[in-house]
Amino acid sequence: MIKRKSFFTRFLFKRKLCPVCQSEDIILDAAGHTGKYKCLNCNYIGVLILEKIIKEKKE
Repeated sequence: MIKRKSFFTRFLFKRKLCPVCQSEDIILDAAGHTGKYKCLNCNYIGVLILEKIIKEKKE
């Protein structure tokens, strides 16, 4: 019997990216109370961010 990996276990993690400069230097603004993110590279502040899914290596 072949066990198939589910959709969620095929990925290692997600990286958050700034939509303006594509930097990974993203932090939660106002300690997460506002739901906004701040880029430390270009000073972007907003709720919109990009997520890049990093897949696990094939064996």
